[in-house]
Amino acid sequence: MDVVNSYLDAIASLFGVHSYFPVREDARLVVLGTTAAILVVLLAVVLSRRKSKGDAIVLVGTLGAGKTALYFQLLEGSFRETQTSMKENVETFVPHALRQSKLKPVKIVDFPGHDSQRHRLNNILAHAKAVMFVLDAADEFTRPQAANFLFSLLTSETLVSRSVPVLVLCNKQDDPLAKPALTLQPIFEQHLDRLRGAQSTMASIGSSGSEQAVKQLGKPGVPFKFEHSACNVQFVNGSVRSGQLEPLLKWLQPALK
Repeated sequence: MDVVNSYLDAIASLFGVHSYFPVREDARLVVLGTTAAILVVLLAVVLSRRKSKGDAIVLVGTLGAGKTALYFQLLEGSFRETQTSMKENVETFVPHALRQSKLKPVKIVDFPGHDSQRHRLNNILAHAKAVMFVLDAADEFTRPQAANFLFSLLTSETLVSRSVPVLVLCNKQDDPLAKPALTLQPIFEQHLDRLRGAQSTMASIGSSGSEQAVKQLGKPGVPFKFEHSACNVQFVNGSVRSGQLEPLLKWLQPALK
């Protein structure tokens, strides 16, 4: 009991209680209750920050961009022809090309590219530590759709509030029609800048009948650049078919340490 009283006296002194009036039993209880409440709040903040880091690398992209082929290239080290799926591919592993390195396995989630599954994406992104967006660099006709998808990611409360990094893989660089990342990045900046004008009427990802939290993209009154995004966005070249993924693997390594 003497130890408890000494502790309470110390806390009371910290709050200046002794400076103004003798500490009564009710004052001791108030101080003790306040201290306990503060500790609970601090513990909740620490736990929420740990949880907010996420534990998965999430692969997303439009149909035909090569997202699922990338998943199996990372898993098996070889190219595989794939078909549209309505469910995720999930595995915890070190990418095949990095297995000689002393890196930790990471959960990689390949989310279906079909629009009908988009309403489930927000729940998956809540566990993301990083996002890889696969873009068909050879198909200019799918760019508006891809831009809309990327816009919804970069304005998602789920990602923006945690500053989740996003890698845009400009896939199919083995195709003569493919545009390089240096060309596609400013094109997509223009696309997203136009979409900002309609941002107030657009729902973010996961909008299954109810509006999701949407964050403002970029700086008001300034043409959009990816460097203005709350999420660190990088564009890199790659070819899933030929296995040329060095920039992607370099970007991925910090998540495996």
